[in-house]
Amino acid sequence: MLAKFGLVSSMALVAVANAILLPPQMADDFPGIESLGTPAQLDPYRRDVLLECPTCPRATAEGSFYKLAWAGDTGNSFLLSFEVGPDRKTLLLDGVQIYPRSFESAMGPPQFFDVTQYGANDPLPLGVTGYTTFYPSAPVHKDSGLDLIPVTLIIEQIGYQPMRVPPLTIYLLQDADGHVMIASFKSDGSAQAQEDCKDWLSCKLEALKDKFHSMASAMKHGCHKLKGGAVGQVANDGDERHHHGGHHHPEGDHRDGNRPHHHHGHKHHDHKQHKHKANAFMRIGAPMLLGAMIVWLLWAVAWSVYYVVVGVNEMYRGRSFVWVPEEGETNYAVLPQCEAPPVYEEVAEKEVVVEEKN
Repeated sequence: MLAKFGLVSSMALVAVANAILLPPQMADDFPGIESLGTPAQLDPYRRDVLLECPTCPRATAEGSFYKLAWAGDTGNSFLLSFEVGPDRKTLLLDGVQIYPRSFESAMGPPQFFDVTQYGANDPLPLGVTGYTTFYPSAPVHKDSGLDLIPVTLIIEQIGYQPMRVPPLTIYLLQDADGHVMIASFKSDGSAQAQEDCKDWLSCKLEALKDKFHSMASAMKHGCHKLKGGAVGQVANDGDERHHHGGHHHPEGDHRDGNRPHHHHGHKHHDHKQHKHKANAFMRIGAPMLLGAMIVWLLWAVAWSVYYVVVGVNEMYRGRSFVWVPEEGETNYAVLPQCEAPPVYEEVAEKEVVVEEKN
């Protein structure tokens, strides 16, 4: 009961104040971001969001190994924990960097994070096993030395269960030195977002295109300059609540007392086992396959170069063959075609009889 009361109190506080203080021009251009009288009411570096999903199934833990069972499309709510990284230049979700996209996330194995299910039952930590993030390659607004950067998050799978969680946009403020802080969250979509990403499928296509662009940028500019593609669509409401610190911070505090730790006192989920197997394959199997492909490619290139050199040599020097008979092989000479020699027959000798005359 106290946990639910603390959650409701935090949500009520955020209902009154759901952003940090912004320049008036920026607040006018983006009505989803409201100004506060005192920016200290909310921590711009640590925030929690309770994201509503009316069509998502609800999970229950069964058995000693924490096996998940999913109910029908009864609706669900997920608590997401955001924070700014120690260098003040990255945005983390449950300790996983989602902005800017790093070289490891673009080229390496996927990194998953946890969310907490809230509802009729006790809070339940769940692992997100499929998600997409994208953001514009340039800030959508620039004024007073600050850039406004919307980062859109689409959760697609939770515990290997397909979901249609409404997209969530996190607005970041970035200064000239690249330092960011959390400005606000928005879930009803803007006109530009509706124009660029009209439905969930187009958002997915934009996200895939953005990932390829980020991989190419990683090769050219390095990790700190990676950025994404187009602004995505967001839908439905997401409630915020004050973030007082948490499980992934060195302080180790319990935030507002009702936020459960993701792993303390719980056994591993099924999705954790699958994730460990996937990570083991990516660390061991993938390098072996990559090495085999590289060896095969080098072999093919070497043979190609050999045939090219032989072909050029034959073209300019001609071809010559020397026939070497194998051991034990009998050689036969082929005579040229000509007329058959004449055949001579022996003539029988005639006896000469001499008659004597009397």
